[in-house]
Amino acid sequence: MADLHTPDIYDVLIVGAGPCGLAVASRLCEHSPSALFTDDEHQRYHWVKKHGRRMALKNRRNGRVSQKAMPHDKEPPKYSTLVLDGTGNEFMNRWKTLFTAFDIHHLRSPMFWHVDPSDRDALLAMAHNEGRENELFELKNCVGKEVSKHLRRSRAKCRNPL
Repeated sequence: MADLHTPDIYDVLIVGAGPCGLAVASRLCEHSPSALFTDDEHQRYHWVKKHGRRMALKNRRNGRVSQKAMPHDKEPPKYSTLVLDGTGNEFMNRWKTLFTAFDIHHLRSPMFWHVDPSDRDALLAMAHNEGRENELFELKNCVGKEVSKHLRRSRAKCRNPL
């Protein structure tokens, strides 16, 4: 525990260790901001990141061809983070207390807030590998399934070129 006379300075201070606070903490650790992209955009982002430096890329809007990108394996910024939880001084103390009280042994996540934020489909792959597909169900009107405003605008321009 920090000494009260020597205050530490943190880049990020998260007040509350509920679902929102822990979601923010996990987002800060991600390599790619998956919540900002649709599934198609996310797939393209990873393809460009993986193959973009090996070949020239052509912009389909203006036809310009970019040169091969220089390798840049930047790590995401590492933030010093402090999460304040009023229910105790252990990590996820309230969750542990509630899970024990309600006899919850594990939590199945239908969203991408799970252990591996760098692999959004890890939970889905695990369900298929273990033959537990019958436990999966699609959430309607869920983030990640909709078409982004950028893609809608792009499609509209292709249909009505002026």
